Amino acid sequence: MTAWLRLLFLVGCVLLAAHRSPANNDDWRMINAKHQIPTHELGAVKSAALEGSADAAQRLYKHYSMLSLDEAQALFWAQISAENGNPQGQHAYGFMLLQKKDKESTVRATYWIRLAAGQGVSASQELLKSIEAGKSVP
Repeated sequence: MTAWLRLLFLVGCVLLAAHRSPANNDDWRMINAKHQIPTHELGAVKSAALEGSADAAQRLYKHYSMLSLDEAQALFWAQISAENGNPQGQHAYGFMLLQKKDKESTVRATYWIRLAAGQGVSASQELLKSIEAGKSVP
């Protein structure tokens, strides 16, 4: 019976550890909480972004990519942010296009990365060097 209790205790510890692992808790939500857009503001922020606000579009990109974890919405708002002239949005959109791994997306991604690099985004400058050198990119 003692071995059975030890085994049960061990299984319980493993389950508790899995439940508390970083992948299963809300620590990432606390870190990214600054990107949350309250529901009552969402409509106004979307309208501003669609009317040309680069900052509003970038807020939406961060909200959907870092908090809501909605990849389709994140891609949409990254594109709007890029089109509206936000250098960080241009980097984000280019990077997301690179993840598609097809030729057309890679060509377009390079365009956005180059544009962001020209506006001083250091991550884009480094990424562009890798792309131009033919290195594998993340």
